Amino acid sequence: MEREKALSQISECKVEKLSPEQREALILDWWGIDEDDVEYMRLPIELRGELTSCESPESNVMNPNIILYW
Repeated sequence: MEREKALSQISECKVEKLSPEQREALILDWWGIDEDDVEYMRLPIELRGELTSCESPESNVMNPNIILYW
């Protein structure tokens, strides 16, 4: 298995186990990230664009379309 695929599967497994409160806290923590943050450049381009173009995350934090990155 490729490293990237293994990391993705581990992340997905961890995210699935989060409670709604934990998921919301994680999303809100990442939402404050910007170009000045070291971790920002590690994020996929699509997510960087979403973080800078949207004012806040969706209210339904359990939405599987909201991708979390560890």
